[in-house]
Amino acid sequence: MTGTIYEACWEAIEAAARGEIKPKVDPGPEPTPTPEPKKGMLDSYTWIKASKRKAIEKDLLNTNEMRRSICLEILKWCYDPDYRSGDVRALYMWGGNLYNTDLKLNIATAAKIEVGAKRYPDKYDGGRKEWMLSEVAKHSDLPASDCSGMEVGWLRKFKLVNNKFDSNANTLGSEKYSVECEIKNLKPGTFAHRDGHLGTYVGGGYIVEFVGGAYGCQLTERTNRKVWNFVEKKT
Repeated sequence: MTGTIYEACWEAIEAAARGEIKPKVDPGPEPTPTPEPKKGMLDSYTWIKASKRKAIEKDLLNTNEMRRSICLEILKWCYDPDYRSGDVRALYMWGGNLYNTDLKLNIATAAKIEVGAKRYPDKYDGGRKEWMLSEVAKHSDLPASDCSGMEVGWLRKFKLVNNKFDSNANTLGSEKYSVECEIKNLKPGTFAHRDGHLGTYVGGGYIVEFVGGAYGCQLTERTNRKVWNFVEKKT
C-alpha cells in the first residue's frame, strides 16, 4: 500500500469522526411496494351473493393489506345461507384449528370425525356425524375447525402469533387480546365475540363464523343472523 492511499484513508476516517463526512451505508434492496387493492377482488367468490360481495369489497378496499388478506382467506370457506349454492365449504369440528402447527390446512377426514364423535358425542348427535361423513366422502379437501379455531388458524397463517399458539373464544374475546369497539368503528378482520363463541367481521355488515356441527362455516349478517341447517334442511 502506498503512503498516498494510506494517508487518504486516514483523512477520510478522521473527517468522518469529526462529522465532516458521513460513511456511505448500503440501503439494501428496494422495498417491494404494497400492491394497490383492486376492484373485483371477490369476483371469483361466486358462492357468495353478488350484493354481499359488493358490500364486503367496499370495506376491503378501504382497509390495510393484512386485514384484507385475512378476510379474503376466510371468505373462501364460508357458505352463504341466502345463496344456497352447492355443498358446505368447511366443517365444524370441536377442538380443531383451521391451520395446524405446520401451517397446513386442517382437512376433515372420516377418521377425525369418528374420533371426535367418541370424545364429544353430544357435538355429533342428531344426524350430524352421518352428514359430516357423507360430505367427507364427497369432498376430500374440506377444511375443519371450531369457532375460535378459525381465528387461531389465521393468526398462525399470517404470522401474527407463533405457529403453536392456541386459545379459545372467551380468551380471545377478553381484555387480554381484544379491545371493545363501537359498531361504527368495526373494521374487516375484527373479532366478533359473544360468550362462548367467536367469528371474524369481514366488512359490509357480515361475519364469517364456524357455527356448529350441522352448519359448518357460514357467512352471517351482523344485524340479522341466520344460518342454513344442512341436517334438517332449513334456515
